[in-house]
Amino acid sequence: MNQQQNPTIQRQRVVDSIFESLCQTACDGGRRYDVGMIYPCEADKGDKKAVLHGDLLKMPFKENSFHRISTWNLAAGYEPNLVDLYTKFFNLLRPGSMFASYEWVTTESYQGDNPKHVEIINGIKTTLGLPGLRSSNDVSKVAEKVGFEVVEEKGNFVNSLVLEEWLKKKRSGYRRMYKAIKVLEKLGLMPKSTVDDRKMWLKAVEYLIKGSETGIFSPLHMTLCRKPGEPPKIDPRRHTIAAGSGYDVVTIYPCRQADKGDKKVVLKGDLLKMSFKENSFDRSSTWDHTGYEPKLVDLYSKFFKDLLPGSMFFSYEWATTESYQGDNPKHVEIINGIKTTLGLPGLRSSSDVSKVAEKVGFEVVEKGTLVNSLGKPWLERLKEKRSGYRRTYKAMMVLEKLGLVPKSTVDDRKMQLKTVECLIKGGETGIFSPMHMTLCRKPGKPPQA
Repeated sequence: MNQQQNPTIQRQRVVDSIFESLCQTACDGGRRYDVGMIYPCEADKGDKKAVLHGDLLKMPFKENSFHRISTWNLAAGYEPNLVDLYTKFFNLLRPGSMFASYEWVTTESYQGDNPKHVEIINGIKTTLGLPGLRSSNDVSKVAEKVGFEVVEEKGNFVNSLVLEEWLKKKRSGYRRMYKAIKVLEKLGLMPKSTVDDRKMWLKAVEYLIKGSETGIFSPLHMTLCRKPGEPPKIDPRRHTIAAGSGYDVVTIYPCRQADKGDKKVVLKGDLLKMSFKENSFDRSSTWDHTGYEPKLVDLYSKFFKDLLPGSMFFSYEWATTESYQGDNPKHVEIINGIKTTLGLPGLRSSSDVSKVAEKVGFEVVEKGTLVNSLGKPWLERLKEKRSGYRRTYKAMMVLEKLGLVPKSTVDDRKMQLKTVECLIKGGETGIFSPMHMTLCRKPGKPPQA
């Protein structure tokens, strides 16, 4: 049969075009959230860590709905307007609830007319791609400006000497790794950009140490704030407020298509408890896989409620195909291998995904398995990566024996290689796809543009 008349190929082109168009509008600036991955965090209370793409300031959470919020690492470092960000947090918190800010700042010792000080701070900003660094005073002033009561403020969350010692240990590790990577790159065992990346990381650590030694910079400035009002009543069965609805903004930074001002927001918390306003998002999507979410119905119900009528939901899942046979030992071994190496509780079938979507109320517009990943079939790309993983694994075995990398590195690489092997077998037998697409629509009149 002629390729152009083959309905399977035609259908695949339609699916690929949908995927490409969604990629092009991945940062369209609208009210939306894209769930990159949901997976267990260290919490013992069943929380998940959800990677959400979108502008946090546009996310329509319900006001006065969270028990606590905190920012970590460089959460606000890439946000140009701290007032807008803290105002968002203030509005979301219930009266009497706490907000903990953990920021990278210049200290009171910083002198703007001191060339050495300026050089160090500019070095930190440049190597980390920061638009600027705020002073410690700025953080508490902004918190008070938006309405918070500053309960406690610490210039360094840990002793500065401990911080310097930790950074210096990191530096020695980065130096050893940098030298090792240079050798591996010359031997063709590492991509050419690896040395440049390591060099930049090493340079960043050098500036951070200088900032700490001179006392003009702190990556551990903590500000604990309280929203005025009566504290929320907590279920006596819960040990802490942290067990209630809340989220930690781990980091906020520009995404790849950041020309429209969007950020990639990493929120740590249970996505199902995040109190978005119903019928408020222009679109939602899941990427990679939701394999760590035990109840897909609950997750898809969340997306359905959050979307505006007539809006689209794009699901991009890891799934077994119709070719999978549960009574075939070889098939079972391959799928179990994928689950074990990735720590997944299970793998859903492609038919399960669309059934769940329809069960919660979606109209399934299109479904199928995407073949191409960045212009190449995913299986071909994975096979290309396998050879790279093998070379890296052998290189790490040598480096571990020389004491240039931690002892666990080889085990990690071995597991990574095993995962790739299982995924390739799943693709070759046609029983698994990491690119199963389901495009859904919430019934109703589409929102006005």
